[in-house]
This record gives sequence, structure tokens and C-alpha cells, in this order.
Amino acid sequence: MTTDNANPRRRGTSMRTWMLAGAIALGGALAGGAVTAAATAYAHGGFGKHGGWHGHHGEPNAERAKAHAAEKAEWVLGRVDASDEQKERVVAIINRAVDGMMPLLTQHREHHASIVQLLSGDAIDKDALERLRKAEVALLDSGSQVLTQAIAEAAAVLTAAQRKELHQAIAKFRH
Repeated sequence: MTTDNANPRRRGTSMRTWMLAGAIALGGALAGGAVTAAATAYAHGGFGKHGGWHGHHGEPNAERAKAHAAEKAEWVLGRVDASDEQKERVVAIINRAVDGMMPLLTQHREHHASIVQLLSGDAIDKDALERLRKAEVALLDSGSQVLTQAIAEAAAVLTAAQRKELHQAIAKFRH
């Protein structure tokens, strides 16, 4: 009989669940949340049937991302009976995360434009493409650090009982 820790598929389940919980608390990432939605939409010029950002027209910006994330956080935190003070603290964490992500998104868009330009030329500069690939990996790592820090901070705002309740609520969405 194997334990959950011996099973590589199960070992990361708890961490993935908490990452998902934090992402939802930070704007519902993986469920249409603001931080991820802002990143995706900003990086790719919008999405959806009409190219809008969740029904919005134009470029997403930090203020719109913050408002969307706060709305999602309010919904999630309401499920665990978070206090007004907890909600305010989590929204402040979200705002810092969005502020930390937006410059990375700008850099990503610049890289994307450079890649398109390189691939559209007469000759392919493989070294330049490799430099851009490495720069994109570094951006991904930076964004992951910002998001992980924000998730940890937001989780610390909640009580152990609230985190458990959030974990259980998220588990229902996963099945």
C-alpha cells in the first residue's frame, strides 16, 4: 500500500490545491480571475469571441485588473466568512501583486513583438530567438515569484479554519 507522499501524482495535490486557492483569492486565476486574465489578455491583446477582455473593450490595465480581482476575492472570501479587515488586507495584497505583474506583462508583449519580427524576416536569427526564450523564462519565473508571494501573504491573512474551508470549497470545483 502506498502513502500519499509515495505517490507522485498525489504528492503535489495539496500544493496545487493551495496554489489554486491562492490564485482564486487573488482574483480567481484558473477560473477567469483578474491577475491571470490580465496577464493573458494584456499579453495577447485580449481574448474571447470578440477579442475583448472578459467583455471589456480595449487594453486591460492595472486599475481594471485590481477591480476585477477585488470582486473575485470578495466572492471567494465571502465563502469563508472573512472579516472586513481580512478582505481589505487581501485586496491590498492583490493590488501589490497586480502592480508587480504589469511591468512583466509589458516586457512579455515587447518580447512577443520581437519574436514575431524575428520570425517574419528573411533569415531566422536563432541566437536572438534563444535570448528571447531565456528572457521569457526569466519573466515567467519573476511572475511566479510575485504570485507565490501574494498567495502566501493572502493565505496568512486567513485563519487555519478558513484555509481548510477554502480548500474544501475548491476541492468541490475540481471534481
